[in-house]
Amino acid sequence: MKVNLKNPYGYKICYTKKGNKNHLIDDFHIHTYRTAQDTKSWRMRVHKHKKNKLTFYVLPITKKEVANGIWKYPF
Repeated sequence: MKVNLKNPYGYKICYTKKGNKNHLIDDFHIHTYRTAQDTKSWRMRVHKHKKNKLTFYVLPITKKEVANGIWKYPF
């Protein structure tokens, strides 16, 4: 699947625990794809002791999530 590098809504960094692939946990919300990739690599370094247990993803934020208020609250 090709990633939309110019998503107007931003990107989110999510992770899953191995063995539980259907449950994504949001970690960060970021405006640009390059910053999302950098944050993903930084989070992987921070969690290197859990590296075998966690899988990180960069996913685009959808229009529906923006309408529900994903950017309303500061983080």
